[in-house]
Amino acid sequence: MSKAWRYGALCLLLYLLALAFTAPARLVARLLPEHISTSGVTGTIWAGQFLNLRWKNISSGDVSWRWGWYNGLPGVYVMAQGGPVQGNAHIGWLGSWRVSDARLKAEAQPLLALSGVMLPLEAQGELTLTLTTLRITPAACLALEARLDWHEAQLGALGQRLALGEPQLDMRCEGQRIKGVLRQAQAPLPFSAQGSLDYGGEYRVSGQSGPTDALPAPWPQMINSVTQPAPDGQRIMEVSGKWTLHRR
Repeated sequence: MSKAWRYGALCLLLYLLALAFTAPARLVARLLPEHISTSGVTGTIWAGQFLNLRWKNISSGDVSWRWGWYNGLPGVYVMAQGGPVQGNAHIGWLGSWRVSDARLKAEAQPLLALSGVMLPLEAQGELTLTLTTLRITPAACLALEARLDWHEAQLGALGQRLALGEPQLDMRCEGQRIKGVLRQAQAPLPFSAQGSLDYGGEYRVSGQSGPTDALPAPWPQMINSVTQPAPDGQRIMEVSGKWTLHRR
């Protein structure tokens, strides 16, 4: 190969590298699922920003990302701020998807609307997800350590509000199943539950709560309609089915 050909090949390589490093961030928007909408895209695919990102009825506000090395692995640092959903996470790939040092905050009501709960409930309070580590593949969940806190939790129904204290959900995984343990020990309604959710959306939940006699209407009727009495005065519940996101 002559010097001219080698020089031309080197220039072409440098040109292609320059294109790759300056590729606009709107290319990222085109790769997102159809039901996710974006606006105000700036930056490059390596360090960019959406002024707004919306999924179903939830808007995240300002979302930015930056590629780099985190915990010794290549990945991307994602941050959302200025909207009802705020947080940050490190996301990478090395034989499996890896998420670490993630923290997300959101109001309870929009997430309750997505859950598909058929009861006429309103939720108040702030949810905080602290995800220490997640390693996952299409075939299995390899590792999960996470906690979901519901701060100043309240439920409302027919104009009556019920304070639920500070419920906490600890999560882990085994194979294709995510498992969780929910605890809330404070009056007026202490409760606990254990449950699991598999890759196909099949879930199983068992739980128990304290007596409902001292609760204001309509809470005793609502809770008693989905639970069974236990010999010690507690209320117990076992449910299973298939979970899908409520479309709004």
